[in-house]
Amino acid sequence: SVAVSGSNDQTGRHGTYLPEGRCTERIYYKCSDCAWTTYLWYHDSGYWVIGSDPDGCDSLSANIYIVSNEDLADVSGDWKESTSSGWSTNSNIAVVCQLPTAPQPTYGPT
Repeated sequence: SVAVSGSNDQTGRHGTYLPEGRCTERIYYKCSDCAWTTYLWYHDSGYWVIGSDPDGCDSLSANIYIVSNEDLADVSGDWKESTSSGWSTNSNIAVVCQLPTAPQPTYGPT
């Protein structure tokens, strides 16, 4: 899953994003617990986009985005968010890939 947090004007898009499908080589995600229906996808022009409708990952209709062609886990730099006065870079926005945890072996008498 992917956790999104830290925006000022797009807090309704904070939450846990779960894999929803695949566009070309990359997985896209849908938020399971956001206030608004929100997706996270990669656009072939070199953007990771958070918005309401990926449109087959062809949409650049973003609420939050970053310029990067890295895999999501490797993206670095600052995301930008849509605010009432236009696009604003926000270094507090965190988009964090959370690896599934493997079950741990239990030790002790059997």
